[in-house]
Amino acid sequence: MSIEIKAPAFPESVVDGEVAAWHKREGESVRRDELIVEIETDKVVMEVVAPADGVIQTIHAAQGETIASEAVLAVLVDARRQRDLAAEVGHLDVESGQLLVLGQGPVHMVAI
Repeated sequence: MSIEIKAPAFPESVVDGEVAAWHKREGESVRRDELIVEIETDKVVMEVVAPADGVIQTIHAAQGETIASEAVLAVLVDARRQRDLAAEVGHLDVESGQLLVLGQGPVHMVAI
């Protein structure tokens, strides 16, 4: 299951915020409640934490980018879904960018 990670709802007096710092990159694993990104407004710095265990699949807002209240910042693939995909397809090696495809014959390496 994919989970959208959104910016917090800003108070009425705050129009927008800025992505101050990413603490995780695409492809990195996160644990529930782990700090992912900081959003800075003219009044406060807000921390956005992981809503579940998983892997950051896509980041939609770059560091320094101005964002609106409740904007989608990233997409998290739930850890259970990640395990299911690995069991179905093989193993994704994020560092090398290769997918080990498991079949009835020998293991094949496929660049992604």
